[in-house]
Amino acid sequence: MLASPAYPRKPRLSVAMIGRNDAQRVAATIESVRGIADEIVVLDSHSSEETAQAAERLGARQVHCSWCDDLSALRNRCLENISGDWVLWTEPGERLEADSAAALRQFVDRQADSRAAYLLMIEAPPARGSLCGKQAARVRLAPNWSSLRFSGRAAESLFPAIRAAGMSIHLAPGRLVRDSCCGDAGEKTRRAQCSLKLITMEAEDARGYSPRLLLALGDAQLDAGNRDDAQHAYLQAVAASPRGSTEMLSAYYGLLGALEGGQRMLQLSTCLDALETFPVDAQLLLAMGNCLQAHQRMDLATRSFDAAFRLGKVNVETWHFIDWRAMAVSCHSLALETQDRMEQAQRLLEEAVTQHPNLPWLRRRLAEVLAKREFNAAA
Repeated sequence: MLASPAYPRKPRLSVAMIGRNDAQRVAATIESVRGIADEIVVLDSHSSEETAQAAERLGARQVHCSWCDDLSALRNRCLENISGDWVLWTEPGERLEADSAAALRQFVDRQADSRAAYLLMIEAPPARGSLCGKQAARVRLAPNWSSLRFSGRAAESLFPAIRAAGMSIHLAPGRLVRDSCCGDAGEKTRRAQCSLKLITMEAEDARGYSPRLLLALGDAQLDAGNRDDAQHAYLQAVAASPRGSTEMLSAYYGLLGALEGGQRMLQLSTCLDALETFPVDAQLLLAMGNCLQAHQRMDLATRSFDAAFRLGKVNVETWHFIDWRAMAVSCHSLALETQDRMEQAQRLLEEAVTQHPNLPWLRRRLAEVLAKREFNAAA
């Protein structure tokens, strides 16, 4: 265990994971961290023999624990078997790419403060029909203190223990990239059903729902396809969360996601309510622009997209578009095109392509505008 921020030796880094019934994804995650880990510990509660063999073949140590309807208990059991100074938590299907791995290992060796816990950026691939992937920062790197233990049967968290220890939280270098299967509809449904059971049990234990649990309930209901129940949970989370908190913002995001396309007035009123508390949130400004566009208020939609690009900010602990500025420009250009302001749309896109040269969908958008301008000129 760590006793002070000064190390008499190079700190040892342990990588921890809760194994699932998927040998290929567990193996891919282990492969991505083998080069920087001093030990890899995989807790197995109900995985197949194939998954266990894959982990052991790659040098990970297996810890067996019976399923107990408590995700925190599983993680804390895993922590009891970890010997490193620092613990990096990963999920099956997440990869730490080579440059991120090197940066993170160097950070642990030279800069990490044992009185702090660290967020890592988690990147998810684009959902079906979306141009842009999303990302969010999560606490994944923490010193191996006996007092730092998870709480909560569902949506387990280190935050209560971190706050009780008086620790600060900072963003560490590097990112974990999820594979496309993490968003598979079948898997999301199965995990949602498990989560709903655990959420109900925790609420019964606590005789009520905390904002954290209400958010988890909304997410699980949405993944299970129960939109009305998800909306209700997110509304409760908005009301129960401290004003201006990450929990409140996440609840607004969830509520907007749960409102179906036909509920345009509800979407618009939700955006207006949320922007009263978070007036420069880029995600909310983008959502507002889309709502206004659906209501054929192109002038106001244009202003909302422009505000998202020029004034918008993101809370890194909420899920947000990775290339949100480029997304704002793309939406802005579409709104301008609808108003026959093609030259302005072209200038916006040319500026954006210069700033984001590695986004092919943005280059395609510029090509579309150029082609339309040429066609109109020739007509």
